[in-house]
Amino acid sequence: MIEYRELIKKVKEDIYANPDEYILIRLQSIFDNLLKYIEDGIMFSNEANTFNVPYKGIGTKKGIGAAVYKNTQTSLEIIKSYLSGDFNVCNKRMDEWWKHQFQNDRHGLPATSISSGEYFFRIRQFDDTQRKIKRCDLFHVPFEKRGKISTNRYSVLGYPCLYLGRSIYTCWEESHRPNLNSFFVSAFRLSSTIPQMYFLDFRLDRKTFVSEYAFRKYLCNMPMIIACSLRVNSYSNQFKPEYILPQLLLHKLIVPSDKITNWEGVIYSSTQVEDDFGITNINCELADNIVIPIQKNAEKGWCEELCKKFEMTEPTNYEYELIKNPPQSTTIIGTTLKINGNLSPFDLMEERLKRPDLFKKIDYQTGK
Repeated sequence: MIEYRELIKKVKEDIYANPDEYILIRLQSIFDNLLKYIEDGIMFSNEANTFNVPYKGIGTKKGIGAAVYKNTQTSLEIIKSYLSGDFNVCNKRMDEWWKHQFQNDRHGLPATSISSGEYFFRIRQFDDTQRKIKRCDLFHVPFEKRGKISTNRYSVLGYPCLYLGRSIYTCWEESHRPNLNSFFVSAFRLSSTIPQMYFLDFRLDRKTFVSEYAFRKYLCNMPMIIACSLRVNSYSNQFKPEYILPQLLLHKLIVPSDKITNWEGVIYSSTQVEDDFGITNINCELADNIVIPIQKNAEKGWCEELCKKFEMTEPTNYEYELIKNPPQSTTIIGTTLKINGNLSPFDLMEERLKRPDLFKKIDYQTGK
């Protein structure tokens, strides 16, 4: 029986290997290994829970093995039909898979929530001439500028979404490690009037599961989660095949006829976080990203519903914080990432941004 942490380690190694291979060959290899890894069963344990899930072979009609195998084939078929230009088959297979999850909740899709006590962050790079950055500059792209919205892992071209990271470090990695002085950052939290928001949970890695049932849901959907977690081979390419499945998945949460849940977005693991900082071993959930599509369209401005649900801080950057108030290690408690036991620049910015008095909503029409 393989332990969950060891399973994830092996899966990540396979995901990060051979990124230049043709995506279908790459995925087939990862899936073949996945089935081998779990054929003796999977165990999850932490201080609160221990779950042992028997495998049961792929030839059975029920059980983890059958569900995992079926989802490997479905994800491969969807991507293959898309690459072949057979979009009718691609959309049909995606529709069948999506609807089946809610017709048969024996497995279903993993879900989670975020609460008003949690903090998230967003960063944006600016040139050296820009001194005054407004809060709305770090919200989603305004409606009148939606033509600038490019393709992302979870995106629909030209459709504004709010992208947030659990930590500044993860945002920095997602932005391909920009110079610390070249980006501004704001902290986000749910308004006190919004106790929770619910998300489709497609994180590859996580620390806890609330029940054995939740753990089984996760395992059954690992092939789909893996197919949405592939590292991009070339960011310079306009088309990225690694984005096919996550973009189709997000579309299901946007189209009204497909939106049969109360999920408001997707939470997923960053594919950019490196082991050289140890974050995946210390606290993998700091690598969480969330994407929230707009919930009310308009000609200009920002989504009225998202502006009601989130409060955010004025943007700041590392250089400004150092000049304004140099850190004193005796008074700052690191919250995110310590390097060899010392505070990181990200700790400094997160600690400054988490002051309750800094948060306020933005006006969806004026951005103020």
